[in-house]
Parts: sequence; structure tokens; C-alpha cells
Amino acid sequence: MKLIGTMIISGQLIPLILLRFVYYLFLKIQRQIVEELNKGMEALERVKLLKEKAEKRIEGILEEVRVEN
Repeated sequence: MKLIGTMIISGQLIPLILLRFVYYLFLKIQRQIVEELNKGMEALERVKLLKEKAEKRIEGILEEVRVEN
């Protein structure tokens, strides 16, 4: 059996294929985290827009009440 490549980490011989697999998993998990964070940021932006609309509507209602008095 021939190893394609190896690397010494902390005194142990680690096959490069294993290291690449671990790195691939790390990148995959990192992408998933970024996707979830992006979804969260989009949701926060929508909430912010809804809040701004609600504040404008409340200001309009308060202005109408002031004009009537």
C-alpha cells in the first residue's frame, strides 16, 4: 500500500487525503454557517423595514389626532 502523501503534525504521520477531507468538511460547515447568517441578516432587514413602516404609520396617526384637537 502506497501513501499518496503524508504530513507530520504533532509527531504523527497524517495522510494528506485525510487532511484534505477534514479541510473539505470544515469548508462545507463554514459555508452552511454563512448561509444561515445571511438568512438571519435578510430576516433582520425585513423586520427593520416593517418597523420603519409601522413608525411612519404611527406618526401619521398621531399627526391626524393633533390636527383634530
